[in-house]
Amino acid sequence: FLANPDDDPRMFNVIGDPFDSRDVVPSSASELIKSRVLPSDSVALHLNVTSNLPGVLVCSAWMRSSVSSELDGPQSVIEPNTTNREYVGTSGPVDASASPRTFVVKISILPGRAQFMEPQRANGECFPRNQCNPVAFVWCAHSASLIVVPPAGVPIQIEARQPPAFDFVNHQGEAITEVQLTVALSFPPIQVRWSDESFNTSGVVWDKVLFAVHPALPLGIELDTATGMITGVPKEP
Repeated sequence: FLANPDDDPRMFNVIGDPFDSRDVVPSSASELIKSRVLPSDSVALHLNVTSNLPGVLVCSAWMRSSVSSELDGPQSVIEPNTTNREYVGTSGPVDASASPRTFVVKISILPGRAQFMEPQRANGECFPRNQCNPVAFVWCAHSASLIVVPPAGVPIQIEARQPPAFDFVNHQGEAITEVQLTVALSFPPIQVRWSDESFNTSGVVWDKVLFAVHPALPLGIELDTATGMITGVPKEP
């Protein structure tokens, strides 16, 4: 155990040079620390973390690995500077006293932050940018530890969020499954209503969906592929 050398009286005798102990150990490979069961998307990061000490475990995420130079010990991860523009989010405290001590840690992403994450490969830069996922960098700290791990953060690639359920509604907001149209007469737009409205307003580019229809709509009726809205004036075939 690494004691604080400033303790007076000293709690431990020095035997050789002091060394940092990795007493909170995330998986060494970024693909393994990322949960394979729960998604890491624009809403939350899910991580598999192993702790070898009983106590409380907290993980925080930022947009850049360079933030490591600003982390001043575990407290800066447990209670991070949330005004930092690079800050993404912090997990709740996880009780690491149970056995086995491998946990799924959830970091909720602050609203509006995901859209500013840079596309990047887990092992470095990305070109062309549209062929890489955005990345967040995660550090973990432990109530019984004096260190933050890993030193440079673990890059976690963000996946596209799975679209929630939706239905179509009329101009009165009522769900509809069919509509009767009259040739040469327009009708109020038919719009999409998401079960989770945050999906449609997140501003995150990689969460956007495209709508398609099969078979084709009647002549004069159009589908907005970006919003799913159906409009138009029916015409004679």
